[in-house]
Amino acid sequence: MASRASRRALTPLLLALVLMPLAACGGRNTSESSAASTSAPAASGPGAGGELRKVRVVELREAALTAQRSASVTIDPARSSLVAAGTSGQVASVLHREGATVKAGETVVQLDVTSLKLQVQNAETSLESATVNLEKAKQAAKDGLAQAQAALEAAQQNLALAQRQVDNGQNLYAAGGISATDLQSLQAQLAQARSGYQQASDAVDQAQRAETEDLQLQRLQVQQAQTQLDQARHTLDQASVTAPFDGQIADMRVSEGEFVGTGSAVFRLVSITSQLARFDVPPQDAQQLSDKGLVYVSYGGLDYAAKIVRSTTVTGSSRQVELTASVYASTHPMPIGATGQVNYQVTLASGLLLPSDALKTDGGESTVLLVKDGVVTQTKVQLLAEVGGTAAIQGLPAGAQVVYPVPSDLLAGARVQVVGGATSP
Repeated sequence: MASRASRRALTPLLLALVLMPLAACGGRNTSESSAASTSAPAASGPGAGGELRKVRVVELREAALTAQRSASVTIDPARSSLVAAGTSGQVASVLHREGATVKAGETVVQLDVTSLKLQVQNAETSLESATVNLEKAKQAAKDGLAQAQAALEAAQQNLALAQRQVDNGQNLYAAGGISATDLQSLQAQLAQARSGYQQASDAVDQAQRAETEDLQLQRLQVQQAQTQLDQARHTLDQASVTAPFDGQIADMRVSEGEFVGTGSAVFRLVSITSQLARFDVPPQDAQQLSDKGLVYVSYGGLDYAAKIVRSTTVTGSSRQVELTASVYASTHPMPIGATGQVNYQVTLASGLLLPSDALKTDGGESTVLLVKDGVVTQTKVQLLAEVGGTAAIQGLPAGAQVVYPVPSDLLAGARVQVVGGATSP
């Protein structure tokens, strides 16, 4: 019993001896902590105090911010013509149907030519007749002029003879060799010779005018006959409705047996070797694409190069511009009316590039956390453009270090240590 009592008395004593050193240690730690609190400045946030906050940065570089875009493209023929009949008549045969490919000058629709050939024959006959009449007139004029000139020469000789007789008669009359009656008779003959000479001279003038005027009329008749023949032949040619250029028949509008009038549409022809690609883009994209000049149209797994040739504002829309591009020739052209796609790249802005998440918005203004000399500063920047998680800014020098990723609790003024970084995108 005494032993158990002794053990009970020793237990509190042993506990007291064990706890004394611990209490002494605890007192020192408490006091050191209090001293440390008194001597160290208050922390302003994570990383403040003795240990620097570790951050990563992105180093800014100057570059262009681009975006990939696409637009739906419609393939149209570069040339389309609604071919009309040059003359009226009944359709005798349709030589090529819709979808057929034809060459320039190839007959597509043939009109009946029975009456047209008869018109040509009649015009040829009229021309032959007018030509014969002209030749006859030429010969008659030639013969008439020759006869008139011969008659004039004879009249001139008669006039000269009559003049000599009068001169001799006057001499004889003066010498008393002939009577006054005989002299008057000679003078009458002279007057008659002068009249005959005048008539012969008038006949020569008339024959010369006939060669000039009458023959000119005959020549005009020949020209008219030739014109009628040319017109008849042209009309006969127009009965064959031909393709004006190499292409494909897109629409046939007549069939055998129908009557068509002059100027009536017969078929529509479209070019297949030269094509146009039409697509709509925003105005700012249209200017850049026009400056580049070249786009690529994707269709059926192939890319077709095309040169932009025209831009037109879309009617009723101020937000779209229609671009027209001429597709370069290909051994496998796209079908007319097909829909393809054009993929293109545009430049949104040129500036310093950085991830969009590195930007903060403060009072409607864009800011970044800039690291300089180990201290974080919040700096205003101007946002130029943003796309696909990348932004283009200005307001900082190239090579500036911006915190990224941005810790949510990192404040301006904090001292930091850069432990990693990358070049801006």
